[in-house]
Amino acid sequence: MQKKSKPVILSLLVIAIILGLIWEINPLPSARARLENVPMSGLHFAGKELPLTEEEQLALGAAFAIKRLYIYKGNKFILTITDGSNNRNAVHDPTYCFLGGGWQIEGDLSLQLGNGEARQLNLSRNGETARVLYWFSNGKQSYSSVLQYWGETTMRRLTMGLHGEEPILVLLRPINDTNVDWDAVAHHFIPLIGL
Repeated sequence: MQKKSKPVILSLLVIAIILGLIWEINPLPSARARLENVPMSGLHFAGKELPLTEEEQLALGAAFAIKRLYIYKGNKFILTITDGSNNRNAVHDPTYCFLGGGWQIEGDLSLQLGNGEARQLNLSRNGETARVLYWFSNGKQSYSSVLQYWGETTMRRLTMGLHGEEPILVLLRPINDTNVDWDAVAHHFIPLIGL
């Protein structure tokens, strides 16, 4: 290692330690209130809380998530929303979880939301098929890029929360996957609006 690089590395280490201490002493507000305010029932929909599995709780660690079963216009959906404020590792690219669970991705489509976009994955495993819709949301914009999520959470931490709201991960999976009008769900299913 050159003599010039030692002071730079030492300076970066000191800055990282100082920032870590600041974040420990003054934690950023989480998105928990946004998740808790997602309506349970309303016009054309009704929902109920579902318990997280042991594996989900282990993967979440200190992160907060809600998991609900909704019935919307005859279709059943499981909605899972994760706030990674207290454990950024809990929020990642969902395709890794599906591939790790033995699913094959048969289709990958972009779906427009009112304030951005989502990804619809068509999955298969041992003759079983499934579809899932997912996106990240900062409360103003929805997007499907995990790189954008990482960028937003990093900027939020570096600016001590001035960059904006904590982004969340939204996953929507139909149970009876027949004739789901994804466009109608994305634009009119009230629990998804404003996330």
